[in-house]
Amino acid sequence: MAQKETLTSLISGDFAKEMALSTGRIPPNAIDFERLVIGTALIEKSAIEKIKKRFAGKDEVFYDPRHQSIFKAMIDLQSKDYPVDIMTVIQELRRIEKLSNAGGDHYVIELTMGVSSGAHLDYHLMMVLQKYLARKMIANCAHAIDVLYRESTDIFEEIDAHIGRMNEIEEVIAQQKDDKTSLQLHQELIEQQKLKVIPGIPSKHKSVESKLRGWRDGDMIVIAGRPAMGKTTFVLDDVFHAAKKGHPVGFFSLEMSAGQLHTKMVSNETEIGGNTFRDMSLSDLEMQKLYETSTFDNLPFHIVENTNNLNQILAKARLLKKEKGVKMIVIDYLQLIEISDSKGKSDNSVVSVISRKLKLLALELQVPVIVLSQLSREVEKRPGKRPQLSDLRDSGAIEQDADVVGFLFRPEYYKIDTWDNDSDGEETSTKNEAEFMCAKFRNGSIFESRLSFRGDISKFFDTGTDFGGYENPLPFSTPAQAFDAPENLDDDNDGFRF
Repeated sequence: MAQKETLTSLISGDFAKEMALSTGRIPPNAIDFERLVIGTALIEKSAIEKIKKRFAGKDEVFYDPRHQSIFKAMIDLQSKDYPVDIMTVIQELRRIEKLSNAGGDHYVIELTMGVSSGAHLDYHLMMVLQKYLARKMIANCAHAIDVLYRESTDIFEEIDAHIGRMNEIEEVIAQQKDDKTSLQLHQELIEQQKLKVIPGIPSKHKSVESKLRGWRDGDMIVIAGRPAMGKTTFVLDDVFHAAKKGHPVGFFSLEMSAGQLHTKMVSNETEIGGNTFRDMSLSDLEMQKLYETSTFDNLPFHIVENTNNLNQILAKARLLKKEKGVKMIVIDYLQLIEISDSKGKSDNSVVSVISRKLKLLALELQVPVIVLSQLSREVEKRPGKRPQLSDLRDSGAIEQDADVVGFLFRPEYYKIDTWDNDSDGEETSTKNEAEFMCAKFRNGSIFESRLSFRGDISKFFDTGTDFGGYENPLPFSTPAQAFDAPENLDDDNDGFRF
């Protein structure tokens, strides 16, 4: 009977508190330090901002309900640009009829008695925060225990949900990193300029690198395009080159298998056509190439497949950073990512959540996060078929969160024979060429850069490369068929089919 009552309480109440009390233990707390934190905020004007940053403005960080009420009143006062002190807080609590919940005016005054200064506020905050995180972890585990005992529970959904709850704790911890001072920022700038160090990974493609100056740490880079434009090929070609230079890469493939990606990289490296692998028709000389190449012996290229859930992606990315030291992350592609609590949400709001989380991941891990994205069919209705920012599918949040937005465009696919942005009087052929269109660049000017393209070996080159009599194969569909393809289809095989 007692066990049943405990489980009922766990379902409906505060998991951490109920779990602890059911075993005769008081939940983790640091009430004495809570008193010092609140008391400091009442006498020192600057303290409230520091507390808000550490606790993300959450009154639930405090264990004592009295302290929760007082802190909430402080936040409300500050949001209205009112002064925060003993008298204003007491008046606010009285106005909202919460003064008795806060212990009365005598208790509010008493909180300031043991505080002489805020010199040790950082330490006090961390003590309070650690106990809050302990309660959160107990709550998460208690919830998981209760749910896992139910016959109706989908174990895989609960694992995803549990990872999501633990990720929330990770985010609170990540927020504790102190902001750099102006002096620190200035010294870093001097060192970067003196040593000519670009904080990121260079792009393989010279014409792109000359403008972007690398895929920057902390940036979210979106590479978008319609099916068959070469998004996956372009990014894979670039990051494969980075891995060969010793920069560890984490590649989340939500559509292609690890084997398919590896085959594309082998084709890129050996310049053996993709169709040769597909047909299992390698010559003796080509087989010898496979045996002799040592590129993949210790290549720091880590492919993650069969992971579509956002929480799993975030958790795995953090693990790759910690264990493998990855310096860049690729996700192919955004519209295939799923979130656990998407029920009842529009595609727009789901993509907004995903986009924001990926940008925060880039900032947290301080690596470039390259995200591939589909474009809407509006492109196909436009003369010339050139993509633009408004074509980003499902959400304007992608454009807002991204530091760089680049489009891949292949006029040849649409049977367009000459480029539409040549200098006056010129008519340059689009044969075997693609264009990287940088439509947003937070740290610079937008630009367009042409590249030569070999779809058979999944490779981009600087323009002017002579391919002899090579004919770039079109994907296995006509342009008309591509226009009618399902919106979630990313037929980015570029003539390379398995």
